[in-house]
Amino acid sequence: MKKLILIMTLGFALNYADEVKIYNFDNIHRNENGLFVDKQTCKIVNGIIKSYSNQKVNLEFGCLNGRENGLMKYYTKTGQLLWEQPYKNGKKEGLYKMYNSKNGNLFMTSRDVNNFSDGNSTIYNDDGTKLWEVFYKKGLAIYGFRYFNDEKQPIPKKEIEKMNDEYRKIRIQSKKIFDNAKHKCCPLN
Repeated sequence: MKKLILIMTLGFALNYADEVKIYNFDNIHRNENGLFVDKQTCKIVNGIIKSYSNQKVNLEFGCLNGRENGLMKYYTKTGQLLWEQPYKNGKKEGLYKMYNSKNGNLFMTSRDVNNFSDGNSTIYNDDGTKLWEVFYKKGLAIYGFRYFNDEKQPIPKKEIEKMNDEYRKIRIQSKKIFDNAKHKCCPLN
């Protein structure tokens, strides 16, 4: 019975994989509801969205019902993975990873919940040892540590407050960019 279920599941997955549509990022935009739509058909996007630079993929992500879904990946001009961010129903959800563009090693990890940093965020040295560790709650830094010669030192409160001020500025700027990216050529879907 387990083999039958496995075979049926694999068969469904293979059939579904044949039907996944690939969209070029240049041919889509966000409508007034913030959903990704095809510029020509005005239909909500379901599939994989890819952006290209010099004929190489530099960004790719899944889109379900017009919203980011699954792992979003961004690549350097040489094709090296620079960062990956999981999304669920259009929101950042899960473990974000950024890689060192010089050597490909892990540079940073951060956990996102409902579009906000929430939990431990760690920045690493080129050799993979911890450099910083900051703890977030709903997008705001609560406390953190620096590591020097294997010694853990608290980050001063003023620096934590500065991080939060910068975070707020970035959120405001991101909202402006998002609002400007909405197009009115397609009716609301």
